[in-house]
Amino acid sequence: MEFPSGVFIFMNEREIHEINKYCNASSLLVVTSTGILLRVHCPFSVEVVKDVEAFSIGDRHTVIQVKMDRNLTLVYIINNKGYYYYNFILLL
Repeated sequence: MEFPSGVFIFMNEREIHEINKYCNASSLLVVTSTGILLRVHCPFSVEVVKDVEAFSIGDRHTVIQVKMDRNLTLVYIINNKGYYYYNFILLL
């Protein structure tokens, strides 16, 4: 389901509780290109695909924690700073 840009869907307490049963700051759920669901535990490696701050394309870094911002966008914690997931590819 797609929502128009700028539309935010708010979850109730029950929905948040359901999500928190499966998600935490020390792992990430990933669907592979073959459709397999994997849980990747921190720390895990990523490669930079967009220049961001002091990181250059091709650099590799270690994600120590995963978070969500207030718009439910995934944030990787690298060197104790947050970076949006779309600046990186996951290295499995």
